[in-house]
Amino acid sequence: MNDLTNAESVIALTGGKKFHWGRWLFAFLGLVVFLLGIFFLRSEFSVPGDGVVMAEEEWEIQSPLDAWVTSVQVTEGGKVFQGQLLWQMRDDDLQEERLRLEEQKEQLKAEKMAAQLALRQVGQTPDFLDLQTSSEKLAVLEEIIAKRENLLVRYSELEARQAISALQVRQEELALLRDQMEQMDWTYLSELLEEGFLSLARENYQHRIVGITQQLALLEKRKELLQRQIEERKIRSPADGFISNVQVRHPYQAVSRGQTLGHVINPDRPKLVRAYLGQRNIDLITPGTPVRMNSAVFDSPLEGYVYGTVQRVGREAHREETAARGERVFEIDIEVGKSPYPLVYGSGLEVEVILGSRNLWQVMTGHRTEIRGLE
Repeated sequence: MNDLTNAESVIALTGGKKFHWGRWLFAFLGLVVFLLGIFFLRSEFSVPGDGVVMAEEEWEIQSPLDAWVTSVQVTEGGKVFQGQLLWQMRDDDLQEERLRLEEQKEQLKAEKMAAQLALRQVGQTPDFLDLQTSSEKLAVLEEIIAKRENLLVRYSELEARQAISALQVRQEELALLRDQMEQMDWTYLSELLEEGFLSLARENYQHRIVGITQQLALLEKRKELLQRQIEERKIRSPADGFISNVQVRHPYQAVSRGQTLGHVINPDRPKLVRAYLGQRNIDLITPGTPVRMNSAVFDSPLEGYVYGTVQRVGREAHREETAARGERVFEIDIEVGKSPYPLVYGSGLEVEVILGSRNLWQVMTGHRTEIRGLE
């Protein structure tokens, strides 16, 4: 009985030692795994956001004024060329003004031609030719008048002796009166000539021509300004590419100044993602910060991540997004580096801006995050 008791005691003691060493072995292995996890397992820190695929080179076309659209010559996704007419704004009022200016221009040109012709004819018309010979004719008239005065004295003496009739005397007096009146006319013309009437006439026509020329120049400037206004109502493509995000698709639609009509995208340039992030940790994001993205389509069949780097960080809150979300939202641009599937302009992406990672030991000790690239 004692032997049996002793054997059981030995077995019990032996079995107890075996269990004790197994427990310490498992504890040791657990400690090793724990230490490895502390130092090698890393926790990633990122800033989430929503993004949309855009072109790196894209032009937003806006309405230059409040107007009616009379013609739409674009379709969504259509190819366009630089200078191609895309939208036509109502311009019938400007066209009427242009026609009125054309009529004024033609009238002024006719007046200028008439003034130039008159200037060339100064001194060549019969009246001006008489004016140029007024001095000679005046001298001849003075001689004729002197002779008529002497003849009238003799006629008066003959009348007193009744050698001639009174009628002959009256006729001679009338002839003298006509010569004296003609002398007065030629004297006036001679005085005009002496005072430079021909020069004044030329200067008058020259000033008139200069005035008309100035009016024509002013009219031409008004036409140029009007033509620019007409061209402003012809919305043309700023570059080769394709049209996207068309907001005005039909004619006879009213638009306001600054309203977006559509976008022209250069397909030869790389795509970028424009993302909107909350203000949390936005100060840690700088150009070059790595980004991981995934399709934002619910249950998307697209697999794999899109990778890129931050290209630009907007340091002021985006007003429209901030107003829509009710919190401060910042805009960043992401340069796409690698994508397992083709990105479609306008499609959405879930964005994670990777700030870095820390192992568990660093988390426990409050160590700062290590900024690193994506592996």
